[in-house]
Amino acid sequence: MAELNAAFALVRDPQARTQLERDRTRAEYDFKVRGDGPAAVAPPPRSRNAGTQLESGRYKGWTLGDLANHDPDYLRWLARHSSGLRYRSEITRLLAAKGVVAA
Repeated sequence: MAELNAAFALVRDPQARTQLERDRTRAEYDFKVRGDGPAAVAPPPRSRNAGTQLESGRYKGWTLGDLANHDPDYLRWLARHSSGLRYRSEITRLLAAKGVVAA
């Protein structure tokens, strides 16, 4: 319910909604034109002690630590998704180190 209330507050605020629409348009452009689709995200060079490596999905081959630096929003989503349950404690720890709330 808290997520639903936050989403409603976002679309109700004209400035926040304008920014949301800009972000969505840019994301759609990046996906279609630049090819940033699921298969287009190559893993970065692996860092030492970067954590567990993902076995599937858009960021297959990435470590959780590298992903925390690159796309923390994806990690937040993964922590809530059923496919990310096994990574939840590590994701929470990594995001907390960056000052980001996982839930």
